[in-house]
Amino acid sequence: MKKLIILLCLIFLTSGCYDYVELNNLSIISGISIDYIDDKFLVGYEILNEQKQGSDATTKGTIIVEGKGKNIAEAFLNTAKETQKKPYYAHLKTLIISEEVATNKLESIIDFFLRNTDIRSEFNTVIAKDTDALDMLSSNNKNQPVISDLIESLLNSNKYYKNNTSTAPFEEIVTDILIYGNEAEMAVIEKDGNTLSVSGIGIFNEYKLQGILTPEESITYNVLTGNALNASYTTSCDSDSITLGIYKSKPEIKVTNNNIDINLKLFGSVIESNCNYNFKDTKTYEKLNKEYSKIIKDKIYDFINTTKMLNSDILGIRRTYYIDSRKKDENIWKNAKYNVNVDLKINKKGLIFEVHNDN
Repeated sequence: MKKLIILLCLIFLTSGCYDYVELNNLSIISGISIDYIDDKFLVGYEILNEQKQGSDATTKGTIIVEGKGKNIAEAFLNTAKETQKKPYYAHLKTLIISEEVATNKLESIIDFFLRNTDIRSEFNTVIAKDTDALDMLSSNNKNQPVISDLIESLLNSNKYYKNNTSTAPFEEIVTDILIYGNEAEMAVIEKDGNTLSVSGIGIFNEYKLQGILTPEESITYNVLTGNALNASYTTSCDSDSITLGIYKSKPEIKVTNNNIDINLKLFGSVIESNCNYNFKDTKTYEKLNKEYSKIIKDKIYDFINTTKMLNSDILGIRRTYYIDSRKKDENIWKNAKYNVNVDLKINKKGLIFEVHNDN
């Protein structure tokens, strides 16, 4: 047995196998919550707790422990003491932070996580909207008792079905904060009873949360950043509605001294229609193309105004300008004139109907 352990340590040396600990002596941390209440950090651990059911079957459950501290390191230390075993972070899936932490304490959190070599950096980071992070981590969901797994599932399914949030991992968030001209984004999760749901994107200016994009604004953001996989826009027709799905977007942003040109190629299809349209007629698609091009264009201008109001250059306009010119201009994204052009192609039964707009 000892030879086997030594062999495994030689193979997996870079993963920390030299510090071998029996699995039974570890508390496997799947989720972490961080709040800041009454001038103290409050940290919660979601610890996996498998229980045997009969001779072979097991059920997956969790135990929640918590600890406080005057600083984040002390809070983690006190929480670890409550586990009664050595915390094991290699399976960490989700970090939940409160809006207060996202607004005022994010720099301390990032600094702590980067210094802690036991914690990997590929986990999801989300903001708990209108509730404490610990309260969200402690949710009682019968269908999915491991809340960190539930949040991971919500984020993954949202990417393909609603497309109205962000799925950036922790390491990407840190990179966006540290690189000049970029700003970070985080998924926002809302709690209603014990039901959790995605509720937009939190956008930042350096280490501070500036505001939360609505799900509709988040769709436009994903379209503008080339992350549209199933973004949908619904508009009215007669007394009913029609929905267009955008399944691919190709954005191009060019920045000059006084102009920011956003050229957007979109590929979409009609996913639901309750309108009296003849979809065998190409003129129907030409009509929809013009209508939706204007709708999306207007939403982009509204989105740009929102980012200015929230003081977050989430589109990375400063970064784009710096790469092209090697000049830094902190306010170019606020002061320059935006010109938006939408080139939409609607695909139906293998045919593509296209209209170029002269606006």
